[in-house]
Amino acid sequence: MKQNSQMRTILADLESKKKVSGMNNKPGAKLNFAQKSIIKNLEKKVSKMAKTNDFSDMDGTLKIGLILLAIAILLAIFGLGLISGIAGLVGIICTIIGLVNTYG
Repeated sequence: MKQNSQMRTILADLESKKKVSGMNNKPGAKLNFAQKSIIKNLEKKVSKMAKTNDFSDMDGTLKIGLILLAIAILLAIFGLGLISGIAGLVGIICTIIGLVNTYG
């Protein structure tokens, strides 16, 4: 959501620079160096924002929940059922809270 608003402001900035610098001339018209550099910088910003989120961008509670769920699965494989159940329960609770914080 925050990225969408940032992308909108960057695209609006690009449109305003086009109007100010006269970049909306004929299609295929030559651009000067300053216009090319402005477009290149704004395209880089938009492409960085359009990339998918990775693990470091997640909510902290969501990360803890997912890590605890992974630990619970590993503990269940090694036969530590009680500890695995507790870790899984806490992991599910943290995951739900993290998802509510992220998308709620």
